[in-house]
Amino acid sequence: MITERTTRLAERIRAVEIDYLILSRPSHVLYLTGLKVCPGDRLFVAVLDAEGRLSFVCNRMLPMPESVYDSIVWYHDCDNGVFAVSSLIGVGSIVGIDSEWTYGYASSLASIRTDLSFTNGSALIEQMRMIKDDAELELLRISSRINDKCMSYLVSEISGDLSEKELSEKLFDYHASLGQGEVGGGAIISYGVNAVDPHHFPDGSRLRPGDSVVMDFGFSYKGYLSDMTRTVFFREVPAELEKIYRIVLQAQEAAIALIRPGRSAGEIDEAARALIRAYGYEAYFPHRTGHGIGLDVHEPPFISSTSDLILLPGMVFSVEPGIYVPGLGGVRIEDLVIVTGNGAENLNSFTKELTTVS
Repeated sequence: MITERTTRLAERIRAVEIDYLILSRPSHVLYLTGLKVCPGDRLFVAVLDAEGRLSFVCNRMLPMPESVYDSIVWYHDCDNGVFAVSSLIGVGSIVGIDSEWTYGYASSLASIRTDLSFTNGSALIEQMRMIKDDAELELLRISSRINDKCMSYLVSEISGDLSEKELSEKLFDYHASLGQGEVGGGAIISYGVNAVDPHHFPDGSRLRPGDSVVMDFGFSYKGYLSDMTRTVFFREVPAELEKIYRIVLQAQEAAIALIRPGRSAGEIDEAARALIRAYGYEAYFPHRTGHGIGLDVHEPPFISSTSDLILLPGMVFSVEPGIYVPGLGGVRIEDLVIVTGNGAENLNSFTKELTTVS
């Protein structure tokens, strides 16, 4: 199987003198071929050779379209699927492996084929996927517009009668009623002190006056994901949380203002972190400033203080500083941005003004 993207990826693997690239991450296969594969716990890989030919190793239990049957090496549950992988690789080859292929499979292939050399091949496809083409960018814009609509609905539904879990159920019901795309993942709905956990799972907690309400969610539109966070307050805003909210918003604005080609991911992270540090809250900002998004909700580039990755036009990532104070609550504000030729395009338009709801 050959596509425009497999041809470009083959050029990349030839340039670094790799003979084959083994890809196990389903989103890599989706990106290259348009095939959505859900292998579960069974071995499934795509193997790309340096000439651009893409083959699949697939369990007979996994449904695949007939159009790709000629590119599949099948195996059964009673077989060792690693032998099927081995059958696609020439003698004495250098093999790149993506970082998600399990150690068990990789070590099994190495023991079967002592003539092979192995290297980490993840960067080859990740660097391609980081730069979205025009079609991908438009799908991400649409996905975020849907998410804006869902956020507007959700904020309007907040009340003291609804638990976190009940509010999240309303969100998913509303999204389903739109008939636009699929669920992209769970929703983080956090009331009050629950918001100290950046990844809190909605539970039966109910609102009290002065609670912050952190809402972080996204959906999938034709495979491309959205992700946004807003924080509002129930009935009133405690003085310290109002201060924190304004700091987080300033930090996000400072980071977005710095985005342009040639800047590093670490510089963007530092722009947000430095402002939070200046107000004495750095210890309460425990995570990176952002993550890439596309077919996966978290993918490169990662906007982290440890990254020296240089930003390029077409990269898409979140900017989401937050402050989380034990015993008080948390605030996070998140938008998705596209790196343009001279700055950043914000994909989210839902208001970031300090908001109270009742």
